[in-house]
Amino acid sequence: AALSGVRVGGNAEYICYVMKQTQVRVIHKASVQRALLKGHSKPVTDLQFCPLINSLMGTISQDGFAIIWELKLDETIASGSKLLFRETLRIRSNSEDSGSECFSRIKWHPKFERLFALVHGDTVSFVELSSSLWNLQKRNGEAGTPISEARGGIAQSFGEAVTSIDFNDDGTKLVTGSGMKVKIWAVDIQKLNGDSRNDGITQIYSFVAHSGGLVSHVFYVS
Repeated sequence: AALSGVRVGGNAEYICYVMKQTQVRVIHKASVQRALLKGHSKPVTDLQFCPLINSLMGTISQDGFAIIWELKLDETIASGSKLLFRETLRIRSNSEDSGSECFSRIKWHPKFERLFALVHGDTVSFVELSSSLWNLQKRNGEAGTPISEARGGIAQSFGEAVTSIDFNDDGTKLVTGSGMKVKIWAVDIQKLNGDSRNDGITQIYSFVAHSGGLVSHVFYVS
């Protein structure tokens, strides 16, 4: 089963939380307008707002999908305002090279608003919101775009499921926890594209957790 992640989130404009397992309630703070996101068919296991764009958020679920949502407060309505939303991207984890592993974590890059990371099994995939990805989404529709087509780079633990990830403050480093190991990776966003896949991600350090216990959470403290 997918690991449990964040089920309550927020930023300067919005608050969100999982309800009825499969839905996400979003509240616009200033207007108190609400929206209910219903894109998932199984329990939502993690969610996060983009730290650089308040109206952009990602959710993942045990249904094998990651969804990127765009929110907007419409104030042109005569009776007041309404919180609108749309599903801008749907990525599925069950591609040929990732088996049936569901996504377990989503993490936005702290400095590049179009880049986020998805954890599935022993792999961390980096996805950039781009025009080519929008075109794939239009073609695939509700079936979603396979992660193998959507990603531009990967960090892989080879057999050990990744339990937690975190970026450093400027996004040039990524720390992952898997099994009893903590690994640090260098991230070069200029090289994260479909043609050079792994060139942008390089493992630079690895060590066994103190006392040899399993790693459940990692945080990068700069």
